[in-house]
Amino acid sequence: MLHIDLKQTMPGMTIAMPILHPQRPDSVLLKAGYQIDETTIRRLNELNQRSVWINAPGFESIDSCLSSPVELGRRKLLQVATQALSDIHEPRSKRQMWGEFSETISDLTETLMAEPTAALFLEDDDPIEYRIISHAANVAYLATLIGMKLQGYLMRQRKRLNAKHATNLVTLSLGAMLHDAGLSRLNESVLVKWQEHHDESDPAWQKHVQLGYELLSGKVDPTAAAVVLHHHQYFDGSGFPQKSNWDGGRKTGLKGDAIHVFARIVTIADQFDELRTFFSSRPRPLVEVLANLTSGRMRRRFDPVLLRALLEIVPAYTPGRKVTLSTGEDAFVVTWRPTDPCRPKVVVIDDLTPLCRGESPGHRFVDLAITSDVSITHSEGVDVSECQFSLPSEIVPRGGQGLNVQALDAA
Repeated sequence: MLHIDLKQTMPGMTIAMPILHPQRPDSVLLKAGYQIDETTIRRLNELNQRSVWINAPGFESIDSCLSSPVELGRRKLLQVATQALSDIHEPRSKRQMWGEFSETISDLTETLMAEPTAALFLEDDDPIEYRIISHAANVAYLATLIGMKLQGYLMRQRKRLNAKHATNLVTLSLGAMLHDAGLSRLNESVLVKWQEHHDESDPAWQKHVQLGYELLSGKVDPTAAAVVLHHHQYFDGSGFPQKSNWDGGRKTGLKGDAIHVFARIVTIADQFDELRTFFSSRPRPLVEVLANLTSGRMRRRFDPVLLRALLEIVPAYTPGRKVTLSTGEDAFVVTWRPTDPCRPKVVVIDDLTPLCRGESPGHRFVDLAITSDVSITHSEGVDVSECQFSLPSEIVPRGGQGLNVQALDAA
């Protein structure tokens, strides 16, 4: 399947992934398998749909990275996030509040295990007006993916617990979804100041972690509440809440393994999605976000095991999406390598018309890992020429091409 601009869409093409209603992201507008006609194109234009996934015979390696059940499961998480963020202030029982969430996470993990090559965090087209809710859902989804990948690491980090409890993804995902619950108790002026300056050192804004912890204590699993309290603790000790050292010296945050592993996972998931969605008018390209997270100063914030896992889960360039090469040609990403994120294999297609007849179009593959004089300059129309990066040796993933959701024993 290929991700194409709506203006490139032609009658006869077949939708490969469900199209969700732009104003109601929990509602399927068109199902996979629907054949596009002129009326469909006109209606999608009226709804400001920018792009669609279409079937493309001959590119099955792309198909393996995408899954309608996984996408619908992720969207179900969005629905649950909407309800959860409204329910946290209600004095209802834990069973009433979180039963649906537990079921949703269990169903999602089963779907991901059944389709491991589609267990990825990919670029999406979430409307900006759902940013707060989609951020909560995205952090929960990404935390779930990391937790699934690092089952062995979770057990070693939580040695006192049996394997089932040590790898409890429901607790991890719940803490991830509710990590910013305390923001609802901040003064509006504090939130406005944060939106304008994004100053993490603001004491008034930092209170949201304690407020969220107090709001959720007694309502959710204590570990999930602790995740909310510590999701801004950084691996190098530069986070918060801070406390005085044993000798009464300057205050510092928790450091290294002193931070609960679930909180460490949510920290990297939160920082990733904040960089992606909160600091610009549209989601930033994944390659730009990963370039920031793996840079020297930012990199020190994260457990290197978790950072390696993130790079196994998030492609710098989503398979099936369009990029522009330094040759001036448009191409589509075919496969990706976590060890060399910015040099995927791509395919150049000059004419998409054969897709209207269900035929494979003429094409030419370019493997950027081999063709060193060619690089990617634009992703989804955004200039990313300054975002290309190579990984420091200490965080290069051990995996090869793509993701295998079997536990990465990255000790």
